[in-house]
Amino acid sequence: MFHQLEKVADFQPFIENNLDKIIVVKFSKDDCPPCKKLRKNLEEILQTTEKIIVLEIDIKKSDEFLDFAKSEPFSIQSVPTTFFYENKEIIYQFTGNRTAEQLKDLFATSLNNE
Repeated sequence: MFHQLEKVADFQPFIENNLDKIIVVKFSKDDCPPCKKLRKNLEEILQTTEKIIVLEIDIKKSDEFLDFAKSEPFSIQSVPTTFFYENKEIIYQFTGNRTAEQLKDLFATSLNNE
């Protein structure tokens, strides 16, 4: 399932309210071809499990979101930049696109530890 924030202040409550899932935080923008490809690949993964949710943050939505993306712990410099959260902690991050197969491999360890 894909989610979007209305405001930056909703980020931490979102993380804390989804501790039973792996949360994929994807910083992107609408006019970014690699961002669109990554979304498609994530959609494929989401069809196979309910233990993963995606929070998309469009950095062009407002200056507030752009500033948030540039702040710690993210400090993003390009999009898409993606972070995996588990139990309120970042467990993995990458910049750029990943294939659906690569994403499956990345999630496999966490999902198999349940």
